[in-house]
Amino acid sequence: QQQRACMQLLLLVIPPFGIHPQTQATMNLATSSHQAHQARRDDVADTGTETGDDGAGGGSLQQPKYADPNTSPPEQIQSSDTVLARSMQNLSVQERESVYEDVNGVSGIVDETPHFVDAKLRELEDCLRCYSDRDKRAYSMAHRQNEDFVTNNDFRLMFLRSEAFDVKKTADRMVRHFELKLEYWGAQKLTKRITLGDMDEESRAVFCASGSIQILPTRDNAGRAVVFAMEKEHRQHFRTSNPKVFNCRLIWYYLMAIIEDDVESQKRGVSFLGYGLDFH
Repeated sequence: QQQRACMQLLLLVIPPFGIHPQTQATMNLATSSHQAHQARRDDVADTGTETGDDGAGGGSLQQPKYADPNTSPPEQIQSSDTVLARSMQNLSVQERESVYEDVNGVSGIVDETPHFVDAKLRELEDCLRCYSDRDKRAYSMAHRQNEDFVTNNDFRLMFLRSEAFDVKKTADRMVRHFELKLEYWGAQKLTKRITLGDMDEESRAVFCASGSIQILPTRDNAGRAVVFAMEKEHRQHFRTSNPKVFNCRLIWYYLMAIIEDDVESQKRGVSFLGYGLDFH
């Protein structure tokens, strides 16, 4: 549930994610591969052995449980490659090409001429006005608190870029953004930039002690900022009483801190690299 909530936050709330349709296919691919691999690991943990792909006795490959991933047998590593290959095969040709494009960062960037940007900002405002107050409760609350914050062109451009200037999708994303900001940060922080000081003392201690999430000093070949996370190091320092809220707040703070003043990352997105070996 924690992982699902954080994934939804990445895809639905933080502006750089979901810039192109293939991002969803890429995330689906990664999620299905992870789920299959986790199920295999759970089976190993329950039985102490690992079975071959046929899942039956007689001829099936029996492997002892390996606690240290550095000593994992080649068969276990190959099983992960098999899961990935099968996941790719389940995609359509178009989805598969989109995944490759997304991974290699070859997707196009919208040409933002002044006339084009002004027109899209006006369309976005008109689109947002079409929502009922019930459907945009948090957005309306933020608008009443600080209209300048909500209508700021630079702020709205983050969301337009995240949806390749599709106005309807952008409006939906902005509404969801404020809904989750209200849920995770409360009404008093709806119209302020979130900083480390907005986290509670326990969460700040976990975040600062682990240092498990870092922005790499260079961008990838597509010009995207790269965030690197050590899952095991993060969990070793994890003592917070509400891990779901903590993780979602952490993602929110970290990614918004990256993109709010970085137009290049808004346009090209962010690459997330996670090291999950030896994590249980």
